[in-house]
Amino acid sequence: MTLSRKIGREPLAPARALSVGLSRRQVIRGVSGAAATSLLVNVPTRETQARVTLPPGFAIEDTLWLVGAVPGEGYVAQAIGPDASDAGAIRGIHHAVARSVDGRSIFDVSATAQGRTLLRVYSADSRKISSRIEGAFEWPAEPDLDISVSASGTSVLVTGICYVGRSPKYVVKHAPGAPRQAITSMTWQALAATEVFDMNTGRVGSFADPAEVQLGAQIRGAHLSDEIIELTNGHAGSRISSSPATSVASRVSRTRSDDLQLVHVSPAGHAFFLTSGHDLMIRQPGGRMAEARLPLDVRDVRAKPYPVSVVNTSATTVAVVDASRQFLATVDATTGGVSAVRRLSTAPVAASGGNPVGAAVAVDRQRRRLYVLDKSGVSGGVWIHDADTLEVLDRWYSSVPFGLVWVAPASGVVFLQTAEGPVGVHDPGGALIAFVPSELGCARAI
Repeated sequence: MTLSRKIGREPLAPARALSVGLSRRQVIRGVSGAAATSLLVNVPTRETQARVTLPPGFAIEDTLWLVGAVPGEGYVAQAIGPDASDAGAIRGIHHAVARSVDGRSIFDVSATAQGRTLLRVYSADSRKISSRIEGAFEWPAEPDLDISVSASGTSVLVTGICYVGRSPKYVVKHAPGAPRQAITSMTWQALAATEVFDMNTGRVGSFADPAEVQLGAQIRGAHLSDEIIELTNGHAGSRISSSPATSVASRVSRTRSDDLQLVHVSPAGHAFFLTSGHDLMIRQPGGRMAEARLPLDVRDVRAKPYPVSVVNTSATTVAVVDASRQFLATVDATTGGVSAVRRLSTAPVAASGGNPVGAAVAVDRQRRRLYVLDKSGVSGGVWIHDADTLEVLDRWYSSVPFGLVWVAPASGVVFLQTAEGPVGVHDPGGALIAFVPSELGCARAI
């Protein structure tokens, strides 16, 4: 694999090759033969081309945690330090996994054989279970669970939905020229429920028993500063429900005729919903709603390489990235005003075998940089924008497409996972620190 840099669209002088200091087996693990023809990596042109070495010790929130499935084993969480150290792994976890803001705890939720929700909390340092909490009720069938952790880490919201078969009905069918035939017709019931785990007491603080929702409905929840919101999507549209963190049962509903998608919750307590018309609904702390009209043509879809991303570039500003429409904008979360707009330069196609769940956008809020992946197999790489003006500052090329980008919040170290698995760890200027092998070829960052 090669990595080089361009500013705008003009190439720089070729960078000197740098050995990554790993064995051939380590480098090519999970990489296709075509992509692994060389053990050398071309790094961006810099005053020094020596291998970058970070000082020992780093902020724990700068550790990247990848979560993905390993065939025959289930889900695994792999930790990688900003110095490219292997920080260990947690095996035997489940799909619904979250991380505390300070990076010290990993939360994993599943259902027991008896049907109760089980929350397990792991220490990020030891990677061992520090506590287990069982839910307050029994699911009538295996649920599909989702998890949200409050900014303080003291409250964990679990939402879920399951399907239960009702009493079968016997229907007699008679086709012309064929004998009568009795067949069994099964109808299904969808049940959704919510539980809030109080980490201070080690118990369930509040819950809402499983209640029927429309078939095909989806439910997601999130913590705001002083309340909990839920979004239920069904055939009749979307319902935004809210409640105090201490009482899930009391709710205030808002119904919209169009479908909404919960795409982001900011640390400041703003919730962002994407409408079917691809505008942005913003729920302010306290319940006030604002709408950002995004100047894009919904019909202008050339491809759908990955979903729309919304990320905070500051406490009150977000970037909206719609790669399928080559659209990038910044939005003021307090007013809904669109402050800057530009057309993306990424290719409007996605490489086959790419990572459909990996984050394609990341922000370095301290250095005011916005990283946008190009997931095409044509040129790959990552575009770097000014987080305020959206001007293109740089571009790092790669001979294979990247599948995930994540930026360490304290150090600004950039993690770039190739679509085949290995993770490249780079300093904020783009110089390679090292590659870290990974068996998680289709992973997400928590």
